[in-house]
Formats: sequence, structure tokens, C-alpha cells
Amino acid sequence: MTDARGTISLKLEILAAATQAARVNHCSVEAQIERWARLGRALEMHSAFSSSEVEAAVGGSKTVEELSSLERVAFFERISEIFQNASAHLVAAYASLSHDPNMGTTLSPREPSAD
Repeated sequence: MTDARGTISLKLEILAAATQAARVNHCSVEAQIERWARLGRALEMHSAFSSSEVEAAVGGSKTVEELSSLERVAFFERISEIFQNASAHLVAAYASLSHDPNMGTTLSPREPSAD
């Protein structure tokens, strides 16, 4: 059986993190990325993880507290991705959210009011 290979494009940030992790783990960058891919696949297949639950929390129909610890990790990673490409309005909307503990952690930014 031959070892099939392909070419992928990665963000420089991911490549830099993989390079650093590969040094620590004494492996090639390719081996590190493959390890991360296997771990990610295993995580998604784990019974305590549901990507639909994560997306529900990202969309605001579920609170972060309702997620499992594995789902919370994915939630915060997903939110980070969203903010890397967010519009100025979205960033401002999230920044203006109250820190009131009675509000919960459901994030649902609103359009600016006309008043």
C-alpha cells in the first residue's frame, strides 16, 4: 500500500504553532499536524462532544454552561475564529455586552438602537 499525500494550504499562525509543537514533541511539522488532525477527529467522535451543540452556543440558542468541557474548548476556539474575521460592528456589539452575572453567557449582539 502506498502512502498517498496531498497539498493543503494552512494559515501561517497554524503552521507556526505546529512548528513550535513539533520541536517540543521531537517530530516533523507534518507529523504534528497529522497528530492534531487525529486528535480533532477523535474529539468530534467522542460521546461527550457535539458540534451541533457548539454551533447552538455560538448562535446564542444555548449557553456556554450547557456545554460539556470538551464542547466549551471548541466553542471558544470557534468564537476566536469568528472574531479574527469580524466586522467592526460585531466587535463593538460584543464589547458592549453587560457583565451582569444575571445575564448568563449567551452571546447575542444587537444592532445599535435608534434612541
